[in-house]
Amino acid sequence: MVHGRVIAIHVCPCNEPRCCFTQPPISLITDSNAMRAPITIPTIPPRGLNIKQAASYWGVSRGTFLKLVDLGIAPQPLNLGLKRNVYDRVALDAAMSARAVQAS
Repeated sequence: MVHGRVIAIHVCPCNEPRCCFTQPPISLITDSNAMRAPITIPTIPPRGLNIKQAASYWGVSRGTFLKLVDLGIAPQPLNLGLKRNVYDRVALDAAMSARAVQAS
């Protein structure tokens, strides 16, 4: 039985009862036992960004970003189908780098 809200799940990579983490192979970190060392899960940055994220990535407002796309300064979005357009983070970086080279 788990007491408290589940915060994280610890899964030991070696699956040994007495491992380097000195915890059972699988343990739940709850509010009641949250004083144990928390396990952080690495995140993967998204490659496809929506319009709000792309504008924020470039440090401009959504309206300004759309104007930059219309002017050809920022790249066009990729259509993934189902009315879903995303901006490629790598293409955004390349366009920003090209703009920085032109400015210098």
